[in-house]
Amino acid sequence: MIQRKDWLKVLAITLFIVLTGGYYERLSPETRTMVLPVGFFVVAGFGIARLKRLEYETRSAKVLASKVVSQDLSIVDGKGNEFLSVSTSSNRETVTMYDDNHLSRVTLELFQGEPVLKLVGEGGSAVLSFDENGVPSLTFRGEAGEIIWSAP
Repeated sequence: MIQRKDWLKVLAITLFIVLTGGYYERLSPETRTMVLPVGFFVVAGFGIARLKRLEYETRSAKVLASKVVSQDLSIVDGKGNEFLSVSTSSNRETVTMYDDNHLSRVTLELFQGEPVLKLVGEGGSAVLSFDENGVPSLTFRGEAGEIIWSAP
């Protein structure tokens, strides 16, 4: 993240107000009525500008890392809805993709060393897996979960 120090501007504004305040009694009444409000507006303007820059820097910050270690990772879209999740446990690793309604649509699992791919649609699902001997199996299930078609 970018970190900038705008101390010179803050110092200059503070010095301006302090110096102006020291001469405040010597100023004419018309000038006195303008000095403090103008000073406050200038300080407020710099403060608001800095807050806007901080907001932009926070939104546009990029995280660069060569290695990230985590057991669970969720990626969300711009609305804050979970889009993708990666989770691990002692015997299972799972990658899941969700739709707009947060329903699991694609799941890739590594269960006890064997990969399992599950695709879920509105009217059913398809599962591609491998048994302990490495033989692939494809299964189509209906809306109620009943097996429609299966190959070894």
